[in-house]
Amino acid sequence: MIREDIPVGILLRALNIIGDKQIQKLIIYDENDTDMIDLLRASLEEVEHIRTRDDALDYIAKRGPQS
Repeated sequence: MIREDIPVGILLRALNIIGDKQIQKLIIYDENDTDMIDLLRASLEEVEHIRTRDDALDYIAKRGPQS
């Protein structure tokens, strides 16, 4: 069981939605909504070290139950 928040960028990358633009198109329906674009950009910058699906899955696995 995961008991910590997982950033949306990591969650989507774990689902193999990798590119920032791909994530942006999925989340932001109005491409002129600069406030939402800025919020999402900040969120993606927070997890920029997670670039692949495997990186994202490793991140999530480390937040699971500890033995």
